[in-house]
Amino acid sequence: MSIFPSSFFPFYVGKLYEDIERPHDFDPRYFSYGLKVRADIGGTIVHLLGFYGRDRDYVSEAAAAPFFTGPNAFDGAFVMHPVNKAFYPYYKFVGATVAKEVESLSASVLGGVSPVFRIEALYAFNTVYAMQMGQSGTGLNTFMKTNEIALAVSADWKIKSDLLNPNAYISISPQFFFQRELNYPHLTGVVPTAKATNETNIYENDYKYSLMVMTSYFHNKLTPMFVWSHNQTLHDNMLMGKLSYAPNQTWSYSLSGIYFDGAKYHQGNNFMQNKDKIWANITYNFE
Repeated sequence: MSIFPSSFFPFYVGKLYEDIERPHDFDPRYFSYGLKVRADIGGTIVHLLGFYGRDRDYVSEAAAAPFFTGPNAFDGAFVMHPVNKAFYPYYKFVGATVAKEVESLSASVLGGVSPVFRIEALYAFNTVYAMQMGQSGTGLNTFMKTNEIALAVSADWKIKSDLLNPNAYISISPQFFFQRELNYPHLTGVVPTAKATNETNIYENDYKYSLMVMTSYFHNKLTPMFVWSHNQTLHDNMLMGKLSYAPNQTWSYSLSGIYFDGAKYHQGNNFMQNKDKIWANITYNFE
């Protein structure tokens, strides 16, 4: 398919070729190294983390020139094949997680269960992102490196409500996520993009929230679950619900649904704008 008439733009756009620098077996340049240290300090669980290795996804840039095939027998036009060069960049970070059960927040009116709070923090060095064509000022894709910080705060709390469920606890799990690019390019029209399999724009600050609520009825036979996720940066929402029923150890049934709402064109959940669905599962376990 031609994007311009042949008389104006005398070639078609063909297949995109990606020349990816792939790791070889037992190549030490692609080894990964990680370290995890755990400590229990007065009932607070602390983990210290470190990682040095290659990213699991690659970044790519446009080669200096595409190559052409043809002319074809239909109208004599040539076919242009863009070429991208790609590689797996290094990914390096240090981080920590802290988990603490806060007994002072337990309340008998809510069932007397103490909530557990978790904090996760990460600092990554020289993370590599791609920059879209024309946005780097050169007319070709290039790469950018940026240090980045990420912070997540979550809680797990089981409460009792005689109105909603007099016989079982209700699990509530909210989460807040924040990520900041410390070396973000403040240039007009420049928006870095993520890795090859997740081509969404990278913003200087990224805020996300989520909430999961779950409980059970009839001695864990009926289990409803609800999940809400919101991206403040992109004004995205995702809603998912699931109702599971297991009358015995042999049969189980579930009904699920998911809804996507994406405000920015070709960003985030906008890719999934028409992917809302409802589905059911029936499972039989052979004994």
